[in-house]
Order: sequence, then C-alpha cells, then structure tokens
Amino acid sequence: MPATISAYSRSSFNGLTGPDVLHCALLALAIRTTMSTDSAHRNPPKSNEITASYPSSTDQLAGLKMIVLRLLPGGYPKLERVARELNIARRTLQRRLAEAETSYTDLVNEARMELAEQMLRDRGRSIASIATLAGFANHSGFSRAFRRWRGMTPRAFRTRINRELLTAESGNQIRNRVE
Repeated sequence: MPATISAYSRSSFNGLTGPDVLHCALLALAIRTTMSTDSAHRNPPKSNEITASYPSSTDQLAGLKMIVLRLLPGGYPKLERVARELNIARRTLQRRLAEAETSYTDLVNEARMELAEQMLRDRGRSIASIATLAGFANHSGFSRAFRRWRGMTPRAFRTRINRELLTAESGNQIRNRVE
C-alpha cells in the first residue's frame, strides 16, 4: 500500500488508476494512519483490541464504512473480506452490526450512496466511472440503485445540484457587489 497521497495518484487501486480513485485512496490512507502504529505493525491487534479502540457503535460503523469505501472500486465487497480486514469472524461482524441495529447490506448501500452523491458533484466525472467506483458492475445497476435511494436518476441529481450551486454562486456575486 503506498504511504503517501501522491503515491496513490500514480498507483493502481483495485484495478483502477489515477485521480479517479483519490477519494477512496484518501479514506484508505486515513484508515491506515489512524488504526496503525509502529508497534501495531510488529504485533497486530486482536479483534477485541480493535473494537475496544472505538468508543461507540457509531464510531464502529464509521470505521466499517471506511473499509467498505476502500474496497468498493473492486466491486461489491464481501462480508468475509471486511471481517478479515478487521481480524474478526464473519459471524462476529454480523452480530455487532445487529447490535447496532443495522445490516451489512444497509451499511454498504449507505457507503455507496454517500460516495455517489459526493462524486456526482464533480461535473467532470462520468456517471459510468462513478458507478464503477461505487462498486457497481454497470451503469444501469447504479442508476436503478440511485433512483431507489434518492427517487431520481444520477443525471437528475447532478442537474439539481449544479442548479443549486449556480444559484448560490450568483447570490454570492450579487451580495459582493452590494457590499
């Protein structure tokens, strides 16, 4: 795993390259930075030590979501893979998710939705590339899921966001002229 952000922009990340993966790479780097120390590399933490470092179930879910985001460009991340990343059993992960009153599917869908919404704000990024980075095999599956999440297509969401940004920018320009 590259140690710096600039190394990510020059390397491959789950089969993808370049700036399209910068967001996921930053999340992966954040996980690596916050969850490891020199001693942790020599003595990997046990599963109970990892979860003990999270003060609440909300923080645990945020950490899980970060791992899912890192794995999404490679397709839908399997529960077993995420459990292995945490050094815990698949069933333990399922039990902890149930204790937090959520499911693995809900967690992955929430991560996908947040990533997609953030990336749709970038007008230069194609919807097909967003679909790939969000772990979808094709554009149509992504569009169906996005419609289920937000009640509109990704293109309609992007249009609405761009319109809101233009309105906000023009409001700022008018206010600056008045001042």
